[in-house]
Amino acid sequence: MEVGFADQKHYLSLYVLRTAVLDAHRDRLAGLNLGKGCIHHRRVDQIALDVVRSMLRETASHTGEIC
Repeated sequence: MEVGFADQKHYLSLYVLRTAVLDAHRDRLAGLNLGKGCIHHRRVDQIALDVVRSMLRETASHTGEIC
């Protein structure tokens, strides 16, 4: 598994397990709670769909390290 979603009580999490892909998008995710391979969104309107699409495309074509 390289990408996952989790719906928690107080946030929605997007897990991007390709380290290089998440690191390449960190500047576009400013203001969100970021972990090593996780992005926590407290509100649906915080989800930047263009960034998510970009990360999904890069994850599909990337062969780098999985965290």
